[in-house]
Amino acid sequence: MSDDDTIIPITVEDIHLAQAVYRATGRPIVATEWEQVKTALRENKRKIFIAQTATGTPIGQVHLNFAPQYVMFQRLKIPEIQDLLTVPTHRRHGIGVALINACEDAARAAGASDIGISFGLDASFGAAQRLYIRHGYVPDGAGVMYDRKAVPVGAMKPLDDLFCLMLTKDLSV
Repeated sequence: MSDDDTIIPITVEDIHLAQAVYRATGRPIVATEWEQVKTALRENKRKIFIAQTATGTPIGQVHLNFAPQYVMFQRLKIPEIQDLLTVPTHRRHGIGVALINACEDAARAAGASDIGISFGLDASFGAAQRLYIRHGYVPDGAGVMYDRKAVPVGAMKPLDDLFCLMLTKDLSV
């Protein structure tokens, strides 16, 4: 991240900044999903952080979900980092790390002792896999998940972005 880049939390009124990052990374904008995101922001169940250039151009975004779908995180009150995205032309400049740090700081401020994150298992998630492990995240020990539910031994599931490994990090160290 350059010295002129900043990380800012956004409100519902600024949701277009997160959507701009989605578009720039080739992710679809699904209206019904974004309505759920807006509701979660209004209810303080989610925070969104934007990385932006000095001129205000959004170059990355991340969501911190205080009401995650994953049952173990729900039970243990572990907020989950989701949808970490960096615009391709700005990758490998520390933006992902800065966005993760913003989430960790916000989770600590909210009283969380741990934080969660996940990654898909195919090669397209290789950069995320390496980043999260280097940043101190470890598998939660529950095995692989499909759509946030445990995959039984011998089960056949497609290797898509719903097939993932859940990780946690102790925020007190």
